[in-house]
Amino acid sequence: MWGIVYLKQKIISLKERYNDKRTLGKINEIVKSSGLKARYVGHFRSVGVTGDARAYSRIVCLYGERMPQHVILEELSRKISNETPVTRVVVEIARKI
Repeated sequence: MWGIVYLKQKIISLKERYNDKRTLGKINEIVKSSGLKARYVGHFRSVGVTGDARAYSRIVCLYGERMPQHVILEELSRKISNETPVTRVVVEIARKI
């Protein structure tokens, strides 16, 4: 019994990783035109609202050499949230040296 439960958890974990990579690829396509890149912030998940239910999704960080204007960042964040299962987008404003 425990072996079956463990195996099911492993399969779910592999599916999540695959979906996370596909989602990140789609996000990078969205932000590519603005000169930014996207990455996940660790393995943290954030609570957001999708429709009438809670959604737990990874946090996406946008980063790049030059930051676009606030209006463009707002538009990118809205587009990412609408077209992908991500509910929280943050921007890296300083990189640790």
